[in-house]
Amino acid sequence: MNAEDDGVNEAERRWWLNEESNNSWSVSWKDEVVRKYMTMLRLKRKVAFYMQQNFSNGKVSILLACYFTKKSEDCVCLFIVIGL
Repeated sequence: MNAEDDGVNEAERRWWLNEESNNSWSVSWKDEVVRKYMTMLRLKRKVAFYMQQNFSNGKVSILLACYFTKKSEDCVCLFIVIGL
């Protein structure tokens, strides 16, 4: 992943992003909508990563946000699809 001036240092980037994902997925910090969600999740200390996939009918952006519930160790995951 290219280092970009996004206000996230490399340690945070490795923690917030799943860099072991399939090579067909690419991470983009330029998308303002995704940066908005990522900033919100980081402030709330959630675990999140962003995936982007190009399909024959266009680009689909998916933000996967996972966080642990307060009363248990259950992990809740939300998929947010941006721009079908």
